[in-house]
Amino acid sequence: MLKPLFKKLTIATWVVLVAGCSEPIDIEASQQHFFEHEENFRQLSNAACAFADENRINFFRYPLDVKDENAKEFEKAFDELEGLLAAVDSELIVIQDFADANCELFVLIAGTSFLGEGSSLGYVYQPTELGEYEYTEDFFSADKIAHRDANRTRGEDVKFSIDLKGGWYLQYHLYP
Repeated sequence: MLKPLFKKLTIATWVVLVAGCSEPIDIEASQQHFFEHEENFRQLSNAACAFADENRINFFRYPLDVKDENAKEFEKAFDELEGLLAAVDSELIVIQDFADANCELFVLIAGTSFLGEGSSLGYVYQPTELGEYEYTEDFFSADKIAHRDANRTRGEDVKFSIDLKGGWYLQYHLYP
């Protein structure tokens, strides 16, 4: 009888801790960060897309998809990606190279996920989808969030993109 109660308490505590540790989203600071490191982002897009093209990679997460057998073969590319990610203050890049589209990159700024729901803020290079929403200064206000939640279909994504420069966008994605 105590085991289910303990399990619920543990899950509730974990959710509160995760929610409490997340930082508020600062769109303006993220935009400014891009422009301060614009050359590093340009180099990152060149290096990551060349890596995907040369190795016929359709989907790759660095560093999550680094396997021992590939580590030595791609060591130089991984070192370059790691250095460029550090220069733009990120630790994760997702590379998607579609046959009918250009190379798409996602560089994580911040994200949360729990049981299939979550949100992410990141820099996206050549995104295939920009999202249905438009960013306004009050986008994250309690009133706007309540209005969106009340008027959107359950399970519908909330996504917006802000055009930066050179194919790069700042993108927010809330997924149910």
